[in-house]
Amino acid sequence: MKKHKKIIIGVCVVLVAVVVVKLALPAGSATQTEPIRTTALNPMTLTNTVSVKGVVESVEETKVYSSSTFAVDSVFVEVGDKVNEGDILCQLDTETLKITIAQQTAALNAANASAQHQLEMSEENYEFALNQYANDLNAQILSANSAAKQAEIAWESAVDTYNSAKDAYNQIKDSVASLQSQLAQAQEQVKQYTQLSDTLTTEIDNLGKELDALDPSAPDYDDKKAELEKQITDKTTQLEAAWDKLASAQTSVTETQAALNTAQSGYAEAESLYNSTSKQVESTRVAYDAAVEQKDAAQAAAKKELQTYENAIETSKLAANTESQRYELQKLQKQLNDATITAPISGTVTAVYATEGATGSGLLFVIEDTEHLKIATKIKEYDVHSVTPGMKAVIKSDATGDDEYEGTVDTIAPVAVKGASGDTVESTNVEFETEVLVDSTDTGLLIGMNARIDIVLESLDNVYGVPYDAVTTDEQGQSIVYVAREEKGGYVARAVPVTTGMETDFYIQIESDQLKDGDRVLNSTEGIQDGSRITLR
Repeated sequence: MKKHKKIIIGVCVVLVAVVVVKLALPAGSATQTEPIRTTALNPMTLTNTVSVKGVVESVEETKVYSSSTFAVDSVFVEVGDKVNEGDILCQLDTETLKITIAQQTAALNAANASAQHQLEMSEENYEFALNQYANDLNAQILSANSAAKQAEIAWESAVDTYNSAKDAYNQIKDSVASLQSQLAQAQEQVKQYTQLSDTLTTEIDNLGKELDALDPSAPDYDDKKAELEKQITDKTTQLEAAWDKLASAQTSVTETQAALNTAQSGYAEAESLYNSTSKQVESTRVAYDAAVEQKDAAQAAAKKELQTYENAIETSKLAANTESQRYELQKLQKQLNDATITAPISGTVTAVYATEGATGSGLLFVIEDTEHLKIATKIKEYDVHSVTPGMKAVIKSDATGDDEYEGTVDTIAPVAVKGASGDTVESTNVEFETEVLVDSTDTGLLIGMNARIDIVLESLDNVYGVPYDAVTTDEQGQSIVYVAREEKGGYVARAVPVTTGMETDFYIQIESDQLKDGDRVLNSTEGIQDGSRITLR
C-alpha cells in the first residue's frame, strides 16, 4: 500500500512539474518563473502506518441462552439497562417443577429411612453370628465338636484295647509255638530213648544167649564168661540209664502236652478278642471320621451363614444407595435454579428476545461490556508480516468527526479468513482477522459503528520530513534537496546533500548539518539546478 501511494504521488508531482516548466520557462532558461511550492522545515513526528477499516465491538459479549421449556413468567430488563453479574434478567414459570421436586424429595427421604433400617438389621444379624462364631458359641459347631471329641475318645479307647489284645494274642501265640517245639523235642527224646532201650535189651539178650552157649570145658571159658558178663553188666547199666531218661522224657511230654493244651485254650480266646477289638477300632474310626465331617460341615454352615448375612448387608447398602434418585433430584433442582435467568457478566443489555408467556428457550438476552471496546478488522496478506500484537493504533470514525482515539493491536489470526465450508478462501485478496483494543476512555464510539484504524508500524519524533519528490540525486548519486536561499533580493535554489531515513506514505526523513529549522525545501526538483533563480509560492 505504502509503495503504491508513493508511486502515484511521485507520478502526479512529475506530471505537474513538467507541465509547469513547459508553460513557464523557455528552453534552456536557468530561471524558474513559475511559483514553486516549498515545505518549511520544522521538527515533526513521522509515522509509518497500515490503514484498515473495521466495526466497533465489545471486548466481552455474552449471549444468554436457556434450554428450558418453561414459559417466561417475568422479564426484568430492557435494552440499554446496566446489569451486574448475577442480576436477575427474567424468571420462568416453575410452579409444576416445584411440586415435582417436593414429591421426589419426600419419596427419597422415605426410601432412605427404609433402606437404613434394613441395613441396621442386617448388620445386627451379622455381628451376632460373627460373635457366636468367633467365640465358639455357635450351637451347631458346639454339638459337632462335642460329638467329634467323644468319637475320638471312643476310637482312642478302642485302639488301646486292640493294642492290649494284640499284645496278649502275640504272647500266647509265641507261648504255644514254644510249647509245641518243646513237645516235639520231648517226643523225639522218648523215641530216641525207646529205641536205645530196645537196642540195649536186644544186645543184653544176645550176650545172655552167647553166655549160655559157652562150653564150660573150654580152656578160655572163664575169660569169655567174665568178658560176656562184664558186657552184660555194662549194657544193663546203660539200659537202666536209658530207662531213666526215657521216663524223664515221657514225663516232659506229659507235662508239656498239658501246658500246650492250656495255652491252646487261651490262644483261641486271645485270638477271638484280638479279632473283635480290631473290628471295634475300625468301627470307631469310621464313626470318628463321620463326626469330623459333621464338624467341618457345621463350620462351613456357620461361615456360609456369615457370608449370607454379609451379602444381606451389601444388598441393604445397595438398597440404601439412592444416588440415582439424588442425581434426578439434583437435575430437577438445577432446572429450578436455571429457571431464574441471571446475568453471567456485568455490562449493558443490548438485546432482549425473552417475551412473557412465550417458551423460555433459545437466545434470551445479549449483554455486552460497552465500557471496553475493540475494533474487529482484517489485514491484507502483504501487510500481515508488518503488524504484530502490541503495536499502537489511531482510531477514527465518521460518527465522531476528527476525534482520534488510542488503540493497541491485540490479536492477529494465524490463518487467513475461511469460507463457510471451513476451508481457506482462495482469493487474490487474502485477509487475516485482527482485533484492535480501544485504549481511550469516554469515547464517542458505540458498538456497531464503522471505524478507521491506522496501525503504527514505526514512529520517529523531532525529525525533518519532506515530500518524496523533494529528494533527488546529483551526478555522484548523492541524495540532495534544494533549499530556497535568499540572495540579491530574490531566491536561489541551493543543493544540500542529505541522508534519507524513514519513509511514510507521504514523507521521507532527511538529515543534514546544513539544514536548520525554517529552511524552505522545494517540494519538486523538476527543472531545478543548483543556483537556479526561483519564485516561491
